[in-house]
Amino acid sequence: NEKKQYKEIPEKLEALKESKNKLELVENLKSQSQELTIKRETFQSKLLEIQNNQNSLKQSISDFPADLEQKLKNTGEQLEIKRTEYSQLKAETDQKETELLKLSDQLNRISELKSDSICDRCQRPLGSDYQEIKEHFLSEQKNLKSAIESQKQQLSKVQSEGKDLKEKAESLENKSKELLKLQPKLEAAIKEEKQTENFIADTDISIRKTESELTKLGTVAFDKVLFDTLQAQNKKLNEIDDSIHRLNGLLERSPVVAREMSETEKKIDKTTVIIEQKKILLEQIQFSEEKFDSETKKFNLLQDEYEQEKNNLTLLEQKLELTQKELDGKLERKKSYEKSEEELEESKTAHYYGEKLSSLLTQYRTDLIASIRPSLADISSRLFNEMTGNKYNLVELDEKYDLRVMDNGVFYGVERFSGGEKDLANLCLRLAISLALTESAGLSRSFIILDEVFGSQDNERKELVLKSLAKLKNRFPQILLITHVEDIKEGVEQVIEVIPTEQGYSEVRINGS
Repeated sequence: NEKKQYKEIPEKLEALKESKNKLELVENLKSQSQELTIKRETFQSKLLEIQNNQNSLKQSISDFPADLEQKLKNTGEQLEIKRTEYSQLKAETDQKETELLKLSDQLNRISELKSDSICDRCQRPLGSDYQEIKEHFLSEQKNLKSAIESQKQQLSKVQSEGKDLKEKAESLENKSKELLKLQPKLEAAIKEEKQTENFIADTDISIRKTESELTKLGTVAFDKVLFDTLQAQNKKLNEIDDSIHRLNGLLERSPVVAREMSETEKKIDKTTVIIEQKKILLEQIQFSEEKFDSETKKFNLLQDEYEQEKNNLTLLEQKLELTQKELDGKLERKKSYEKSEEELEESKTAHYYGEKLSSLLTQYRTDLIASIRPSLADISSRLFNEMTGNKYNLVELDEKYDLRVMDNGVFYGVERFSGGEKDLANLCLRLAISLALTESAGLSRSFIILDEVFGSQDNERKELVLKSLAKLKNRFPQILLITHVEDIKEGVEQVIEVIPTEQGYSEVRINGS
């Protein structure tokens, strides 16, 4: 009966193990279902937040006019028309003022004449025509003054309208930039919404799949107390089986062990006889362990002394060989020295002055380079500080004359900064070189030409550059700016425009005329 019971224990234990594994699977699935539910709620909250953000972006975009770009284009065209109109009016006004000056000069000359004065053209007395001529000039002068005053009022009106159009264009351009920033954000929000919806759909599928598996598994019954009892009984049963197998193995090996013990006893007897024989032989030899150790130590000492002397001899032979070679070399050098002593004496004076000149030139080159680089760095620093609105106040040049700009107390190469700042730094270095060359040449006045230096700069930087260039007028009375940037027109003294015509040639206009 006990044997039958031990046979049933593994079977019952295996059945309980299956129930345990099934129960663990159910618990894992329940935990997974809870995690998926929490994950879905998180995605749902995120989706709501994304949708709110998306609606806010759509509302912001809808606040912009639908025809914003067209309005910006039309305003730009109107502004250009006003600029052309202003240039034409200005030219006409300047021409009339010139005519007025000429007329006033003529009137002054006529006022100095009298009725009996001779006309410088017909060589006849003016007579009664004198007063008529004078009144004619006065009438023309009055008409010109009236026309100039009218045109100046019109100029002021056109200038005011142009200013309003410019402000309107800038406002529309700012709105266009804001719209360009909002549209990518809306596209990103739509994309993120789609991704989040996909995540929620995938999570729903995983939840349904988990719940389906839980339904298939149903309720799992597992008796842990019975499982622990059967496990303990099974362990005891395995120990009994191991003991039985070990005893069976010993029983099977007992004949072999008996034979091995008999052979071992024979070997022990034989070895005992050999040991006795060796002891007798050792007594006949009269061997002393202490004496052997003493002689061995003496031998080792003598061996060390021999090796040391041998090494010393080798070193002495090497030194002798090196000394002989050194002596031979010195004898050869002595002959060479004696031969060249006369030549050296003859050229000593020339050589001395040559070395002196070379040393002075080298020192001059070093001093010149050392003085130029700090000077260029100082001028570049001052210009760059002004043109960046005191953002960067220090620039240095390394040994290769590459620019380095200080930012927050650390120098960095210009490649670290934005394209506009990099162009600005290079512009400052070029201006510094021009100033240094002007000073080194002893020139007090000069001029510079700058080609397209505003392209990468924003409006604030453009104004700072113009102000900095204005401060250089005492050194560069003529500063020529070649540019396609329209905004620069209002910040310079004279505007020279090259305008292509339909006839295939270009016209040059100075201040619009």
